[in-house]
Amino acid sequence: MELRQPGCARERATLDLDSWLAGVGESLAALRLDELYPYRVPTTLDSPNWKLAADRYLDGYHIGYLHRNTIGHKAVTNRNTYDFFGPHVRLGFATKQTCDETGPVDPARLADYMSLVHYIFPNVSISGGHGDTLILSKLLPGPTVDRSTTVQFQYYREPVEGTLVSIAEEKRITYESVVRDEDCSTIFGIYDALGAIGDGHVLFGRNESGNQHLHDTIRSMTRPS
Repeated sequence: MELRQPGCARERATLDLDSWLAGVGESLAALRLDELYPYRVPTTLDSPNWKLAADRYLDGYHIGYLHRNTIGHKAVTNRNTYDFFGPHVRLGFATKQTCDETGPVDPARLADYMSLVHYIFPNVSISGGHGDTLILSKLLPGPTVDRSTTVQFQYYREPVEGTLVSIAEEKRITYESVVRDEDCSTIFGIYDALGAIGDGHVLFGRNESGNQHLHDTIRSMTRPS
């Protein structure tokens, strides 16, 4: 598939979408995105520099600490899988229910045992999707270079009508609070502290392979030829 890109540096340039997805398209197809129904009330939040904001989607072990009293109470901290597809990343999280099972895992209950995040470079995160719900987050330019804008959308396997509307709104408010008061608040603090290291470097650890991949990708695409 080729898409016209009127906003890129070359006005008549085209994008080979299959080539750009680098194999992650098959994983996205398994989410059956075309069968989802949107909750048409997005959340828009002021976020830090987009590279720092993107880091939160690719880091697994902060979930059990930064979000321990909110969305992180089900996750097994520091037990993640990372699969790389060109510049894109698929991140898998085990849930605590996995630790409670003594028999074989039922493949039909995959959503109970784990959750997935697909980070589609450069600015889209798809959280979930193999169960009944999905949250899609987009990182957009902010008013200045040190800011970005996060826009989140919810999707469900059935039309968002009746009682599901109030459920979706409650979930939207919860995730708005989590992203604003836990993720963004922390990352703003990190950004403000970066000046203290001067010309030094931020070192990503062994368990931060998703973050390493993101910044290696950015560096490879912005390095002068």
